[in-house]
Amino acid sequence: MWPNLTLSWLSLVYVTGVSWAMVPVVWGLLGREAFGLIGFFAVIQNLFLLADLGLPALVGRMAALHASGMWGRDAYVCSCRRLEYLTWGLTGLLLLILWSLSEWIAGTWLQSSQWDPGTIQASIMAIAACAALRTLGALDIAALHGLGQARWLVVSNTVWVSFKQVGVWGSLLAWGATPGVYWAHMVVVHLAEWASLRLGHLKVARAGIADPMGNSAPPMRQQMSLALSMFGSSVVWILLFGMPMVLASGLLSLSEMGYLTVSLMVANGIRLLCESIHTELKPRLIVLHASGQTAKMWQLYGHATRLMTLVALGSVVLLAGIGEPFWQFMTGDSNGGPELSDWLWAYACGHALLALAGLPLDWLNAQGQLARALPVQAGLVCAWTLAMAWAMGQHGGLFAGRVWVGGAAVHLLALSTWVHAPLGLGKAGRWLCRDVLAVGLLVAGAGWWLKGGR
Repeated sequence: MWPNLTLSWLSLVYVTGVSWAMVPVVWGLLGREAFGLIGFFAVIQNLFLLADLGLPALVGRMAALHASGMWGRDAYVCSCRRLEYLTWGLTGLLLLILWSLSEWIAGTWLQSSQWDPGTIQASIMAIAACAALRTLGALDIAALHGLGQARWLVVSNTVWVSFKQVGVWGSLLAWGATPGVYWAHMVVVHLAEWASLRLGHLKVARAGIADPMGNSAPPMRQQMSLALSMFGSSVVWILLFGMPMVLASGLLSLSEMGYLTVSLMVANGIRLLCESIHTELKPRLIVLHASGQTAKMWQLYGHATRLMTLVALGSVVLLAGIGEPFWQFMTGDSNGGPELSDWLWAYACGHALLALAGLPLDWLNAQGQLARALPVQAGLVCAWTLAMAWAMGQHGGLFAGRVWVGGAAVHLLALSTWVHAPLGLGKAGRWLCRDVLAVGLLVAGAGWWLKGGR
């Protein structure tokens, strides 16, 4: 697992660096409104993400079982093809709806003073096509992760990000600095990326062993039930991580929203570091559970928990030590002082605790029981949303950041207790005390020391 994680983190550093380095370049060539379209792309991408019904997670699960030899090649390919047809149909339908609404969106919803409506409409159609291709590619990415091709995926992602972020600069210089050229370049690169992922998936899947006698896929109804539980869990997390910005848009001033935006950008970096661990852990837990190796499964789960606690809370400790100069570097605000650097610390700490709260869901996912956590997740998110709305409305964004940390801690405690309860009080307590709290106290102590005991 370590080689894959190291390679993934190195790629993440490169991808983040290239993306940040290209911001002033694209801003200078296209202007401020171009970044409004990039923000709109994020909205459309989330729309497609909500429409995938959790199928990528299910495909990744099936691929892990196929890679371990528990599913033969024919059973895997047949089941995967059914889910691909469903995803292609849903994605195509949503793409056609967005294309039919593109003229209205360009003329009514997105008001541009820099570009004519025809250019904006063409850009919206290209944006929808890019989001659709990313949705289709998500199936192949999940499958390749399950099939043990994580290193190939990391290298592939690094190459294609280079084409997207650096290559677009050449296209803008060669064919003109317009949104049409920018998004045409993105469509071509996304199409090529999806084709490479598709071919890679087919090549690896067909190289698997043929089906042994009696090795067949579960019924489609059973698979879709599992996919819908995965989809429900995914929707909860999307709503949860999007909640602070949605509430801030109606409750905070633009100045505070600026602080919140920078804080969430840094916090999402910590979440991506932890996501690499989730990605490596999930297929291994699935295979161990399917083969009945419960002891090894629990041991791996504990190791991953300690590693993620160290990475997530260690990142928060780093921010605690360099928070003030880092804040000044990110915002250019040299007058804010330590109080404003606490924005970074609060939201980063909340995201770190939420990343740890995702580990019990990995445990449930391996057993195909994600639906068991949905009522708890839904109740926690509703209560947390109300608390965040009250905090932002009455006391501002920084106080809401402290509520964000408290809510994340409650989320971790409640979800882990609920998920681990069937394992017995002893195991549940050891996981929380030894694997989370013990490591967490060490990094918290280091953070307190770095902040000078304040």
